[in-house]
Amino acid sequence: MVRYEVPFGGSKIGFDLPKGWKVLKFAAPKPASKVPDEEKEIRRAIEQPIGSRRLSEMVSHNKKIAIIVDDVSRPTPVSKIMPKLLDELVDGGASAEKLFVVFGCAIHRKLKPLDVERRLGRNVVSKIRAINSDLQNNLIELGKTSFGTPIAVNKEYYEADLKIAVGTIEPHVFAGFGGGHKAILPGITGLNTIMANHKLVMKPGSRVGVSPGENPVRKDIEEAGKICGLDFIVNTVLNDKKEIVKVVAGDPISAHREGVKIASGIYGVEVPGQADVVITSAFPLDIDIRQSGKSIVNTMQATKKGGTILCVSPCPEGAGTVTLPKPIMKPDDFIKLVRGLKDTDVTKLMDTYNIAIEEWCNSYLWVSVLRRNNVVLSSPGVTDQQAASMYVRNQPRISEAVTEVKDIVGEKADVLMFPVGGITFPILPKGLSNTS
Repeated sequence: MVRYEVPFGGSKIGFDLPKGWKVLKFAAPKPASKVPDEEKEIRRAIEQPIGSRRLSEMVSHNKKIAIIVDDVSRPTPVSKIMPKLLDELVDGGASAEKLFVVFGCAIHRKLKPLDVERRLGRNVVSKIRAINSDLQNNLIELGKTSFGTPIAVNKEYYEADLKIAVGTIEPHVFAGFGGGHKAILPGITGLNTIMANHKLVMKPGSRVGVSPGENPVRKDIEEAGKICGLDFIVNTVLNDKKEIVKVVAGDPISAHREGVKIASGIYGVEVPGQADVVITSAFPLDIDIRQSGKSIVNTMQATKKGGTILCVSPCPEGAGTVTLPKPIMKPDDFIKLVRGLKDTDVTKLMDTYNIAIEEWCNSYLWVSVLRRNNVVLSSPGVTDQQAASMYVRNQPRISEAVTEVKDIVGEKADVLMFPVGGITFPILPKGLSNTS
């Protein structure tokens, strides 16, 4: 038996693999050292923006300034960024009374007062107002994108004179990469806007690691973002320890593209081929089922068709904000059903069972996984009922999860291991389809 360790929440978890299993690659992100001085790097990026004037040259005492900040499910070191960002704005003549933060909650839970203080920092909270975005209220409608997505965005943000977004550029399960205009959509838009955009997941190219100009979801996001308005971004690129590697700031497109190059170089991992078994830690997106599922979709393309994915995640918040439906049949029966469907019948299945609109995209991706691969979950935070609602088996003890996978694939298997599966994506050899 060979012992391995992968991140598990704030610590690590170890496990043994059967002797007959051959690990083709421990597909960790490429080493990326943190900057020597994080505060200096943040200040440098803000003072030397890419493709934009400095913020201090864009403000005035009378301007109303909106700052979008991502929610607690993201690793952005917001409390380190905000003091430097506010210094730049105040130096340019901004009035604290005219500043406000809107948290881009999208369909995630809203921030509580303690979350707000931790996210922004105590000194910042005492100086400026902060609000949560809302899926249904305080929205203004702004027409449609060329993809047909109806745009409804936070009204107070839209009416601001200067618009800034703080976030992190990391691989995203179907938008290619986070950061940039994604702070707006899905961050602070209405539910119908989010779901129309997310349904573009069915289009070719809407997957992790695809460049912004070739990903339909991302293209729609940026088109909507330009309509809503965004003047300046401050985005971090982090390593797998959540340390700052680079900060990019300035024009929402130019600065974002620079960050994407760096993030892609870190988190795009070449693999020798597809494996019988993929073991993926959901870290760092391992707070609940919704986030953890991204590690499965991210790494699915590295798994042979009919192969098995083992996802390891603590899920301390269980199902999170997801309202899991009662299972309509036993997991084995459901998997048999979906594997017999044609591609065009998947959406009909979801419509038949009245999948909630806010869960449509996640459900589509999940069905796509189950049609192609076996999934075993190892999470102490997930109940048997929650696992049954996802049509998978959950073994809270990882040793038992490995045994279950062994029962499926046998004594001999090729294995790929993704210790940071939440934000890592495989780069396959040329000629291998990402869905084969």
